[in-house]
Amino acid sequence: MHSVKNILSTQVAEHLAQRMALHQKLLHAIRQVLPPALGDTCQVFWITRRGQLVLQVAGQEYAAQIRFYQVAIAQAVKGILGTDVQKIAIRAATPTISQAVLTTPVAPGAAKLVAEEAAASGVPEISAALGRLAVTLASRLHLK
Repeated sequence: MHSVKNILSTQVAEHLAQRMALHQKLLHAIRQVLPPALGDTCQVFWITRRGQLVLQVAGQEYAAQIRFYQVAIAQAVKGILGTDVQKIAIRAATPTISQAVLTTPVAPGAAKLVAEEAAASGVPEISAALGRLAVTLASRLHLK
């Protein structure tokens, strides 16, 4: 019984290694087709049995841009696998909390209010943290 377990473990490990190698080839081929800024945002999920390539990108704005490269992506995948991609599904990943904070609008008086709270705080650590937040909020207001 122990040898059967070892054989199955070896087969599973080999299968996973093959899939990982293929996944890396697909990702490399797709990233070569895309401009560097888009390629870094793209992850390959897999190709389904129906020939659908599933990609995940870092956000909706990247998904819209990658749609323009679908023909080139399909050709790159065909070059690696030798099979036709029938459809490309592009999923936009949900932004992380830090990304969501960076895209949240800042109220015009927010930086001043946080700076006042930083000055009024009697705790040095809190005062320093609020001061950094005030600087960040002010810089985000000036970028717009």
